[in-house]
Amino acid sequence: MPTIELRRPTPLTRRERTLLPGGLDYIEDEPPVRARIQLFVPLPRFVEVAVALAHAVPDAEISVVEEAGTPLGALPPSPPKDRTAEQAHRALVPPKRTFDDHGFEEDDPDNPWTALDLSDIDQAAARFEGHALDSNGRDRVRAMLRSTDPMELAAACRIARVTAWRSMAQTIKRCARHADTRVRLEAVQALAALGGPAMSLAVRPLLDDPAPEVRAAAEVAMAGWA
Repeated sequence: MPTIELRRPTPLTRRERTLLPGGLDYIEDEPPVRARIQLFVPLPRFVEVAVALAHAVPDAEISVVEEAGTPLGALPPSPPKDRTAEQAHRALVPPKRTFDDHGFEEDDPDNPWTALDLSDIDQAAARFEGHALDSNGRDRVRAMLRSTDPMELAAACRIARVTAWRSMAQTIKRCARHADTRVRLEAVQALAALGGPAMSLAVRPLLDDPAPEVRAAAEVAMAGWA
């Protein structure tokens, strides 16, 4: 099965992982391979995924392999731009504008992804209120929910809640058993907002949670489904 590998000497940062499309396997023990995805899709879709990887991590090498670790070919990093030519044609060729999932330019201070600060989930996630996630945004949240970082998990639960992504309740349900109090709290609040009475099986045990804020959130959720 054709496979795409993302290669770079240095590990991926947490932010780079949130920018990558979903479905990737992150590799920890095969440097310089940092991520890999197997695809059996039409060529246009295959190229689309490769381009998305290159866009998310522009200094990485994107390799197409038949079997893991056996490159067939590679897409090298883009060559340096001719700044002189670029300046000469600036008046004729409009600058390329890149947009995130909500129509903002990537460097726009109002862009919720640019402003995402895991040290302050309340302030960061508030920027997502009133927005709906498109497929790229949902891939980012799915990637966050696969993280081992409790703050990423908590932020993903909050983003799913404030953007009313109801179908994510089944995935968030797993976070209700997490060892971190903030993750359990955000998970319960998300399940209360996004799920129905079927989520009570995941929430009911938290009525006896050691953290009072989690117990209170569980009580609110159970009362709403009663």
